[in-house]
Amino acid sequence: MNIRQRLWQVPLLGMVITAVSVAGVNAVSAQVPSGYIPATIVYYGADSIGPHTSLAAAVAASESFIDQEYNTGGQTNTFGATATCPGAGHAPPGYPFLTNVNGIPPVWCTQWTNYYPPPYGFGTTNSYFSIVIYPACLVNGSYVTYGSNGPGAFSSDPNFYVCKESGQVTTSLIDPVPTMEVSSAGVISADANSLSLVSSTVSGIAADGAAATVLRIAAPAAGTAFTLTLLDENGVAAGSGSDGALGYMTTLLPSDPPTSTAAGTPITVTSVALASGGSMAFAVYHAPKDFVRDGNALDSELPVRTVSVQLSGGGASLQQPIQIVRPPVTFIHGIWGSGDDGDQILSSLMSAGMGLTTYALGYDGAVPIISSTPSYESNLSVSGSNLGFSFAASIVLPELHDAIADYRTNSALGQPIAVVRADVVAHSMGGDVARMLPLMNGFAGLENYELGPLHKLITIGTPHLGSPLAQQLLNGSNDCVKRILADGHRYAFTSVATRSGSYNGGVGDLSADVFGTSLSGALTAIQQGSVMIPTALIAANMSPAQLSVVDTAPAAIFIRSVCGNPVINNPLAVALTSSGWPAVLSSQSDAIVPVNSQLDGSAQNTVFPLAAEVHSPGTEKLGFGGPSELDDTSVIVPEVLQLLNTPVDQSAFKPLP
Repeated sequence: MNIRQRLWQVPLLGMVITAVSVAGVNAVSAQVPSGYIPATIVYYGADSIGPHTSLAAAVAASESFIDQEYNTGGQTNTFGATATCPGAGHAPPGYPFLTNVNGIPPVWCTQWTNYYPPPYGFGTTNSYFSIVIYPACLVNGSYVTYGSNGPGAFSSDPNFYVCKESGQVTTSLIDPVPTMEVSSAGVISADANSLSLVSSTVSGIAADGAAATVLRIAAPAAGTAFTLTLLDENGVAAGSGSDGALGYMTTLLPSDPPTSTAAGTPITVTSVALASGGSMAFAVYHAPKDFVRDGNALDSELPVRTVSVQLSGGGASLQQPIQIVRPPVTFIHGIWGSGDDGDQILSSLMSAGMGLTTYALGYDGAVPIISSTPSYESNLSVSGSNLGFSFAASIVLPELHDAIADYRTNSALGQPIAVVRADVVAHSMGGDVARMLPLMNGFAGLENYELGPLHKLITIGTPHLGSPLAQQLLNGSNDCVKRILADGHRYAFTSVATRSGSYNGGVGDLSADVFGTSLSGALTAIQQGSVMIPTALIAANMSPAQLSVVDTAPAAIFIRSVCGNPVINNPLAVALTSSGWPAVLSSQSDAIVPVNSQLDGSAQNTVFPLAAEVHSPGTEKLGFGGPSELDDTSVIVPEVLQLLNTPVDQSAFKPLP
């Protein structure tokens, strides 16, 4: 409900009218509802007529005086009910009491219409009676009151002399997403009436390169032009080179010339009349490409930074601050993992003093299996982390949307913000799952302007080109090793049938040859995707010392003795030694994923040296020496922090489908 609507809907009978004195002149003050400016009404008459404490009394006295003094011969002398105030805001000479009250000039009205018959007035009409009203509301450079007959009109009821609050220029920020003020093309609605009725406001925006806020400007009247300039935290209008750093503004309404501007370049918007009363102008502030600006190391230590929109027009000059926060950070675990695999990383991120809010996304819920290839026991219920990319993505995608929605009210700012994208940190197959998201229905929608929910992706030990270890596990010659893994609820599926449908298995989706060229269908699908995601890749290569531990580790000895004996002779079990394991992966690896696959086929895809770590805590349990990529002692955590503080358009991030 806008201000004008509220004015007419609030009962006025309960208002209290009290007599006050303004500079020795009798006045009447009206107590008005919250949100409106009370008006002090001064009635001042000429000669012996005034002043009066009642408008009705002033009217009667004025008409009686004229009738008696000038003998109008029955001519009715009345006050023009729809009179305006041409002298508004200008105190004529001889009326020193017309001073500003609280910095607000008064209204000076001289629109009593009185008839002066001959011989006194030669049959003319004259403005005879004067009214002064405190305070006044600025509209298009003049001052008006708000009476029962509308703006600028008078009423015999002083209760109605109330300045509309919208007579003052005010600003607010709204997020178009929660109320779906977004069209099917991902464009913000240009319906001024609809935008004006959005009641919930925001204080800031996430630097996710896609979010937007609508700046609403409550204007004194339709047709009021406003000039807007985007400023940095120091109040400086930065140059066009800061386009992605500070965000940028665009016009919204069709009546405004289409304009998209970088920081420092003004735009002009003009207010339009609203169906419900009042008027507003609109502009759109678009989120920065990232939180940390190029060359600004101080940003990396901040949880919040600020820009502002400088506004001038409608007699006002003010600034609307916009608080900028970091996007939420989500974690996606890998195959045979769980939602708490990222606890160490997320805990370290949250304690870094950067105001990060984190969410763990999991697809490890129990899934009843009807049948599988290869087959296992009947009536099997397994963790969803045993299944493939598409199953995991179908679980993770709504969780990601929910995390972003939650972050709108739970950011470091502590107040509602606009946000449509998240940063994703993914380990192992979690990176493949993240890259599968754009291929899923519901990835891009109105809630993210058809751009999708991924701001940046950071992968850790992800088999972008699969792993030959997965291919080996699916080989029937390694059934004994598969059974041992299954005892630990780690299954090597090619496919499964569930009550909700059929899905690929995780191991099947990760299957590839030692060259990373003969890829599974799922790996091929993500490599051929059309949505490019800024992706930073972190890779690890176990050291010789870590590899050597497998020779004496109890778990490795057990697997070799059970499955690698001359009778069973599973190749993977036989190779589980410091001399045999490198040949399984045919290259440097973290014991599970070749480095070449972790880097998506190019050593140029990382800015960090290879970490001397193994793939996971499960890899350590298998018999390889730690630390792992997920341990709290991992050197990868500082690298993740550095990447979160690196703008997405820098070389650390590669556009990957």
